[in-house]
Amino acid sequence: MRASASASASARERRRRERRRCGTTRAWVTVTVMVAVTTAAAVTTARAQGVGNGAATCAVESDGLTWCSYANLVSGLDVAYAPVASGATTVNHWIRATFSGTLNPGTNGWASVGPGTSMSDGKVVVGGGVTATTKLTLTGESTPTNACATNCPISAESVTSNATATTIKFKLVDANSPVGTVSCVWGMHGSPWPNQHSSKGTVSFSLAGEGGSSSVSGSKLNRDVTHGVLMVLAWVIFMPFGSASTNWKRLLPERWFYVHVSLVGAGSVLFAIALCLLIGRDDRAKDSKVDTHYSLAIAVISLWLIQLSLGALRPNKNPEDGARLGCIPAALRPAWFWAHRLIAPTVLTVAAATIFVGADLMHDRYGTRDSTGVSFLRPGVLGGAYAAVLAAAVAVSFVPTKPRAESTNDLELA
Repeated sequence: MRASASASASARERRRRERRRCGTTRAWVTVTVMVAVTTAAAVTTARAQGVGNGAATCAVESDGLTWCSYANLVSGLDVAYAPVASGATTVNHWIRATFSGTLNPGTNGWASVGPGTSMSDGKVVVGGGVTATTKLTLTGESTPTNACATNCPISAESVTSNATATTIKFKLVDANSPVGTVSCVWGMHGSPWPNQHSSKGTVSFSLAGEGGSSSVSGSKLNRDVTHGVLMVLAWVIFMPFGSASTNWKRLLPERWFYVHVSLVGAGSVLFAIALCLLIGRDDRAKDSKVDTHYSLAIAVISLWLIQLSLGALRPNKNPEDGARLGCIPAALRPAWFWAHRLIAPTVLTVAAATIFVGADLMHDRYGTRDSTGVSFLRPGVLGGAYAAVLAAAVAVSFVPTKPRAESTNDLELA
């Protein structure tokens, strides 16, 4: 009778553990998808400011010209054109671009716009505020120094700037191009030229008033800020709380493992997205701090992958459950436990060092630039965030609760 009851209890316990494993998998998938979708939307918003299109609105203005305007081809950027001579069959038009809202560089910054499809082939007018108006030929991502002189399609350029808008106006003449779609590159920054642009993009619009479109990509500033914020979310909030949750067995006796997997899973997704933002970019060998940041980052990635692998390939804690996956004996549980416990604080410490070096780099690269992201990614602010998270994690760990009826073993990780 007793043997039968014991066998029944053992079977129920095995079924309970199986349901727990299935529930953990479902929780992991749900959290991963939710965080991935939300973060992808946030990153897209941070790196793009909008796309507009539609027919131009035309009207005669005070200068006697008929101006056709495309409003908000990019949020904050209006573009207009006016034929120099009516009935022209080739490009001989005035072009006007007005930067406002978040794209207005203000009275101290600069804006640029001109014909081209990329930063390697554009010819632009630069000016605004205290920046002298000039024409430049772009040859790449580096600061342009070549004047647009010989056979330059731009002439009669002018820039007006105030607290609400900056307007660039120039004449575009190309006797070899019929009237059709014009592509222009643009950029802006809130400090005097030649600071690296904080936003840039391209716009295309029809000189026949048929419609316009745009694409805008974040600059290095936007990408660096997004990368930094995601890393802070992953390694200052989600990962530390995920690690601390293994001490919450008394607070959440039946749920701590779900919380642990969910927090670490969410942090891992954020970390992976932050790393993806750096694909195709290589700043090494340009600054010793950059080299240090990369070296620390490689260590974090390596430890993170090892820790995730240990979590996925953990031995069963009960010998009667047999070898996990048919090849990982339960006898390895104590060694696995200590490895998992020692790597966690190690990777969190290395990640903290990486984040602080990154914050130093942000300060060196962008200084006190007017950016909420740059202001947040400062060593002092991050130090305060770490202290708050540590205090909260410790406080939760010591919340008094009633002891569990069954004994709790230090090795009791699901």
